Amino acid sequence: MQTNRRIFITGLILMIMTSLAAIIFWWSVKLDGPVFFEQYRERTVMVGTTSEGYPLYHQVTLHMPFVTDQSDRRIVERIEFPEVLRLDGMTRTYYETEATAFSFNSAQSQSQGSGKTIGRYSFNILTVSLDFLEKLPFGPEKITCAEVYYSNGESETVALGEIWLTGSTYEPGAIEHKSSSGSSDGTYEARFSVTAPVELIEAGSPLLDRYKESLVMDVNGMALSELRGKKLEAGDSLQITATLETGEGFARNYTLLEITPELSYKTEDGRLHSQRLLSIIEHFHAYDPEQFLDLVQYLKGRGAI
Repeated sequence: MQTNRRIFITGLILMIMTSLAAIIFWWSVKLDGPVFFEQYRERTVMVGTTSEGYPLYHQVTLHMPFVTDQSDRRIVERIEFPEVLRLDGMTRTYYETEATAFSFNSAQSQSQGSGKTIGRYSFNILTVSLDFLEKLPFGPEKITCAEVYYSNGESETVALGEIWLTGSTYEPGAIEHKSSSGSSDGTYEARFSVTAPVELIEAGSPLLDRYKESLVMDVNGMALSELRGKKLEAGDSLQITATLETGEGFARNYTLLEITPELSYKTEDGRLHSQRLLSIIEHFHAYDPEQFLDLVQYLKGRGAI
């Protein structure tokens, strides 16, 4: 009888301790505000004038996944990017739901979608449209944060990573794109044809240095450092191969990548041109997170909890 009583008390104490530990853990991973998954992206904006002389209109769309604590009932009304002054008043924000995007710049419903529940977190995706009316080339300009405005009048600054915007004009050159492909193992390929004699200068992009350790890229078998001064004739071809090795880990799983290196070259008349070589796009699990404890590890790594 005494033994059974001890077993009962011991079991009861273990249950209480387990429950207390679970409660402490649950509250220790509470988020104070939204955490947007980091993005490292390069986007090109076409600039110029219309036949009537007006600035050329170009729209860039950013999908921005984020998590909030389920106890946070605030609704994001709009997002601004204070680091890029030309975007002041030129953004539109939408919540993505299963079938509908709710606009906060129209008479549509301003109700935040219920999102996806993952443990104590709510996962949502915002779509932010950036409207450009630019005549002249600009940039590259870097976005590292966003100002988030809520429907209750509050606002706060959130970190994003690095989003690079470059305004460029379209000019026909002497290198034409023929085909491109990507595979699930992180290998990308592209093929181009040369229509007139050219001299290669370099291949680069704002994010290329950041990923130089994990992105292995060659042009006709040459490393990027070997391109300067190489000459090609009309009828020659260019084959680009790139392999992205970002390793494993929670940071990689919830990071969005979009790297678009460009090749600069010179034609016989001395004019400089550029040609996009590849679009290296990876989002891993950033659009469909499933595991609560994986998110906890990611958020700890970000310093959010």
